[in-house]
Amino acid sequence: MGDARLYTFAFVVGVAWLVVKLMRIGRRDRALPPGPPTIPLLGNLHVLPRKFVFLKFSEWKKEYGGIYSLKLANATAIVLSDMRIVKELLDDRSSETSSRPYFYALEVLAKGFFFVLATSDNPVWRASRKSIQPFFSVQATDAHVRIMERESSVLLHDVLHNPNDLTSHIIRYTFSSITDLAFGKRVLKPDSPEILNFRSYIRTFAKAVSPEAAPVDLIPILRYVPDFLAPWMKLWCETQTQQRSLYFSFLDHAERTTGGGKEKSIIQTTLEQRRELGLTREMVAYTGGALLDAGTETIATTTRSLLLCLMSRPACLKKAQEEIDDLIGDKRLPLASDIDALPYIQALIKERLCPGIHFAGTSLNVAVMRLIWAFDFSLGDDFSGADRPWMLEDDYEDDMKGIALAPKEYFCKVTPRSAERAKVIEDCYNLYNNSDV
Repeated sequence: MGDARLYTFAFVVGVAWLVVKLMRIGRRDRALPPGPPTIPLLGNLHVLPRKFVFLKFSEWKKEYGGIYSLKLANATAIVLSDMRIVKELLDDRSSETSSRPYFYALEVLAKGFFFVLATSDNPVWRASRKSIQPFFSVQATDAHVRIMERESSVLLHDVLHNPNDLTSHIIRYTFSSITDLAFGKRVLKPDSPEILNFRSYIRTFAKAVSPEAAPVDLIPILRYVPDFLAPWMKLWCETQTQQRSLYFSFLDHAERTTGGGKEKSIIQTTLEQRRELGLTREMVAYTGGALLDAGTETIATTTRSLLLCLMSRPACLKKAQEEIDDLIGDKRLPLASDIDALPYIQALIKERLCPGIHFAGTSLNVAVMRLIWAFDFSLGDDFSGADRPWMLEDDYEDDMKGIALAPKEYFCKVTPRSAERAKVIEDCYNLYNNSDV
């Protein structure tokens, strides 16, 4: 009888201890910055919207200030919404704050080789970053301008002849610019297998690393669930297959085409130096793949977003065109070097900081300058008239789960600004693509 009471007491104490522990999950520690009220287990997860979460962050800034905390089950997120605080913590104190959180899904998907989101003390991150850094300095980007000017000549030619497929032409431009730079391979058709495979993969990838698909970083014990009981494992395996097929197909091309007198690409150079850099062949493939992921989607969506904004504000578009016309006229295409004399267009394009800022900035400059110089853009019938109110939720989709915020497919009327400019486009296309320029 005594043993039964002892077991009962131990059971009750154990259950009580477990309940207390569970009730503490999601609770905000007093040492953390303030934030929205929490509930047990979930913390603030129940009040986070599934899409456009940054709008909620802006709303909370008004209530909790420029730095506040969120509890995501047992994890903590600190949200910075004040540029002075951002600079202090991420710039002035970068030695303390420059690392990244650990993503278990990425670790499984890329076998630890996806360096872009790895922590700064990760040897893969250090070796991969060292291998590509020389190619993205200001001086190196200047040497790569010919790639962007050549690919943008194809962009203008494609838009001139098929203006209804603007999005595909922009994606082809950004994709081919980075594949040429990284692997030495151009992609000239918007519906090429390489681009179709990439667009399918990048959306699958966004779903696979989303907490909605697999909340393993919020609830770590889920990492130990057997594969047959974990529905996210099928998505992870599918994503990994797509990712490796894409990355290694471009790596194979770089290996096959090394030599022949042509200037070496980033990955061709890295392959020659990989032992010195401490990189395996697989690590080189993922280094090139990370460049592909980062260099395509973000630049393409930024370009599309800017065009949508300009079409929504025709007066701004006209002002940009007047500025570029005053400088260049209609006898030649804008060059990358022209951007320094175009302050208004600079202000339209200006990016926020990123590791490939010089390449990304130049790629945007070339594409936007040339599109504005060459064409008139106006919104289709599915949008209201000039100076329409900004409607983010109506105009944008957040299917990329925060990787890139892309405008929804929109119809717009695109027409060449003059016959003279159309001829310049044709002449430059022929020059760039029928010679070794």
